[in-house]
Amino acid sequence: MSDLIFYIAESTVLSIVFYALYVSVLSKETFFQLNRAVLLAIPILSLFFPMLRIEFVDLTGLAVDQPLDHLSSFSKSYYDAMASWEFEVRGNTSSSKYSSDRINWFDVSLYLTILIYIVGILICLSRTVWSIRWIVKTLMKHPILESDGVKVVRLVNPTAPFSFLNYLFVHAPLADSTEFRQILDHERTHIEEKHTFDLLYIQMVAAFLWFNPVIWLLLKSLKTTHEYIADRKIIQSGYSVDEYQTLLLRQLISNNSQQLVHNFNLSFIKKRITMMTNKKSSWLGRIKVSAAIIAMFCCSVILIRCNSKIDDEQISSLKISSDPTEVDLPTLPASGFRFDGDLRDALTFTISNNTLHIGDKEADVSAIANLQGVEDGGGLPIIMMVDKNQQMGFVRKVQMALREADRRKLLYIAKTVSGERVEVVLMLPPTRETGLSANDIPKERLLKINLGGNEGEANKQKVYDFIMSYVSKGNAELAVVSGVMDNAGTFGTYLLNFFYVKEGYIKIYQERAKKMYGKDFYQTSQEEFTAVREKIPTNISIAEN
Repeated sequence: MSDLIFYIAESTVLSIVFYALYVSVLSKETFFQLNRAVLLAIPILSLFFPMLRIEFVDLTGLAVDQPLDHLSSFSKSYYDAMASWEFEVRGNTSSSKYSSDRINWFDVSLYLTILIYIVGILICLSRTVWSIRWIVKTLMKHPILESDGVKVVRLVNPTAPFSFLNYLFVHAPLADSTEFRQILDHERTHIEEKHTFDLLYIQMVAAFLWFNPVIWLLLKSLKTTHEYIADRKIIQSGYSVDEYQTLLLRQLISNNSQQLVHNFNLSFIKKRITMMTNKKSSWLGRIKVSAAIIAMFCCSVILIRCNSKIDDEQISSLKISSDPTEVDLPTLPASGFRFDGDLRDALTFTISNNTLHIGDKEADVSAIANLQGVEDGGGLPIIMMVDKNQQMGFVRKVQMALREADRRKLLYIAKTVSGERVEVVLMLPPTRETGLSANDIPKERLLKINLGGNEGEANKQKVYDFIMSYVSKGNAELAVVSGVMDNAGTFGTYLLNFFYVKEGYIKIYQERAKKMYGKDFYQTSQEEFTAVREKIPTNISIAEN
């Protein structure tokens, strides 16, 4: 959604810049056909250019501007490091148990904005449909005669002459007057130049970009330019300028101003008369127009270059899907947790069918060792998007390579049944980790969880009961939960069970936070966070195979 908002903002700004250049330079010159082309191109260019990016991806030199945090000293407990990082990234959201009763005002405002946008589209489209319907009904109710290849619709009620497609609508008495020939030739220009299609095109664009004021100003400028084109052709065909200007003044009063038609006197008469008497633009005018077009091009290039700084992996980090392999993400319950940071500078690893992509480039697992080293300082995780059917053997190879490269903070992406994003954080242990090993822990202090099973919610309760039994004894720091899974198991099953194991700890922390501070665990300060978890570390050990 953030991508869409930025895209709309960039498109709007670009259209404003383009139109401002048109008004300040092109609109004052007599290059009417060029002006018409520019006005028609502005919506397309303002929508197209923000989508362009120039990618420069060198796999061997991939680096993150904000380096990932790793342990500089192996004497520091791995579990303490994990707890510290979880505090840093936990954001301001809560677990599903406590967040379900709260109103997400961001979502409410988002849905309201979407509703208003859709209503605006429907209103604009209905106006266009009503105009077309009115024209069709008028055609059916009035006689139609052909004059010099133009279908003339003779209207009963007084109205200013106007054209639509190849039809000329004119009040019947005026059609029999001596002035009709000039009116016919004027409207014939609109018909031959297919100006109606210009208006239909802008009307459709305006319906979907109704919030952009430039679109409506552009529509008005386009109609004015159409009139300039028709006026010039009339004068060039040999009509007297004075007689033609007199005709315009006579047609000044009109009750009809449809959006999709060309009224004979629709534009400001004074401006049209002034433009008729202006001389054709000189070489200086050509220079100004050229400079304006170059400025438009430069603005577009600058925008494209700015967008190029956002790599594909940065964009994919904000989306639920990944283009390189079209991964089918695991399905998890909504947790309420969301990484509270800017992920645009984070690397994205996509794993599917025993194939690794870094960003949008396929890579061998050995390429992970070429990633630039990082220093301790706290930063972004590597975003992991793994297909739910991917076997764990290959995932473990990637994890081991990341451990050896000291890139151990991971943010796994999953989805809910309804398609919403779910995030699960994991800090891989260092390769020289001096903490506890499951093989060194007495059996009575160890809870083994099969991460390849289908127990799900039951695992959460098992962890909760096991840890709470040690909390009551005051030595919960001695209790360890060990997750076991073979390499043939699928990642989707692994992540679902790992999620519930962590939720067992979160349930304890939530209860303690409510009891100690009367607040949600994810809303605690750093001191409160530490106090809630005191002597209850998240001791989760994942077996290597």
